[in-house]
Amino acid sequence: MSKKQRKNIITHNKLITFLIIIFVVSFFLVSLFSSVFSYIYNSKLYDKKYQKFGVYNIFDRNIALNKTNNIINFFDSKEELDSNFFNKSEISHLNDVKNVLKKIKIIYYISLVNLWLVIVLIVYLDKPNYLEHLINLIYYSGIFILIIFVVLGILYLIFGFYYVFEKFHQIVFIDNYAFDPMDSNMKSLFPDSFFLFTLKSIFIELLTLGVIFSIIGGIIKKILRKKN
Repeated sequence: MSKKQRKNIITHNKLITFLIIIFVVSFFLVSLFSSVFSYIYNSKLYDKKYQKFGVYNIFDRNIALNKTNNIINFFDSKEELDSNFFNKSEISHLNDVKNVLKKIKIIYYISLVNLWLVIVLIVYLDKPNYLEHLINLIYYSGIFILIIFVVLGILYLIFGFYYVFEKFHQIVFIDNYAFDPMDSNMKSLFPDSFFLFTLKSIFIELLTLGVIFSIIGGIIKKILRKKN
């Protein structure tokens, strides 16, 4: 094998590795944001959560669901927030959340495109070994999710949920994120226990996905190695 051929092989392998990294990160983002969207925009889930966390002890059921739908429609630019129910600080905060969601959606759709683009490029660049590469995409996507959860788990054990939750708001929002449930309708609708339950549900979904992908990918990789 000539020096030029070895160089081409090294360049080719680096490119495949780079594409796998792009896929793995994009897959995590698509999985995370898909789960987030499924909770934000699923109006039926709010009814169950409001019953679970005692929101209906504060607000009439119809009022709570109506104002929740008002927020969801506001996020989709279908209507303005009810200024008779939400105060100025709450409206400012929800407007920030809306802007964050817009950016998340952009990242989400870019990541979706990346997933398909990587698959097409891998098949094009290395068709004889494309199946092995596709299995690697599945396996390393699962492993990456598990690594993320190990890091998040360590942060949770060291600092606790509320510290991490507050730091997240300090980074993402300006200074309109601290609300007292005694005088905030928004905080009464969405108590801390509501967010903690939602985040745990999202984490469990992603963790399950990571375990399934890593196990399936690992098993298939072993089968392919035995055949070779």
